[in-house]
Amino acid sequence: MKNKALTYILLIVVAAIWYQVFLRIKSNVSAEEGSPADLSRQTVEFQLIRKDTFLLSLNYRDPFTGKAQAAAKDELSLPEQALPPMPIMKPQFVWPKVTYYGWVKKTDSKNPLCIVNIDGILLYLRRGEEVFDGIRVVTVDRDFVELRKGKNQQLFYRK
Repeated sequence: MKNKALTYILLIVVAAIWYQVFLRIKSNVSAEEGSPADLSRQTVEFQLIRKDTFLLSLNYRDPFTGKAQAAAKDELSLPEQALPPMPIMKPQFVWPKVTYYGWVKKTDSKNPLCIVNIDGILLYLRRGEEVFDGIRVVTVDRDFVELRKGKNQQLFYRK
């Protein structure tokens, strides 16, 4: 009996809450005076803004020749100069952040395994292996590892 009474009371409470929710939705959907739909019918006048113009006063001394020159007030025109072509520069290779932690080597092995962190990725590499678009391990030693990318070659010492 106790559970049935509690169930009926909770059903009435839930129905009252949903009734309030539906009333709020209906009041937001229906168009009344002062709603945003009425504001869209009003015309808005825009004010045009004129461009601000100015004239440079270039009557100062030329820093290279030392002569004072007065510019024409009506119109300033600079001579068009042909710029020399920019030399094509090859992009220089920038090494990623490389940290060398050391090596792991068996007593009878001649090819040790080096522990290298490249851009936050921990890698276990042997001599001659290639990672990350052509970065190749050239030399593995106890204190350093030598990496090569194309013609760029660099030593990274143990941390």
